[in-house]
Amino acid sequence: MTQSELALAADVSRKWISVLENGGVDGLELARVMRVLDALDALLILETAPVETSPPPAP
Repeated sequence: MTQSELALAADVSRKWISVLENGGVDGLELARVMRVLDALDALLILETAPVETSPPPAP
């Protein structure tokens, strides 16, 4: 799929796809990213990492 085809399928600009591919997009709009992933038939899976905590201080 070309950038132009992807941009058309995801309703974003080809320039935005190009900038995204090169890691130049700050503050991504989730709806826009989801449209691109949908056009690619891809999934986005978010997981939380365990939070390390310090043991409580000894009495």
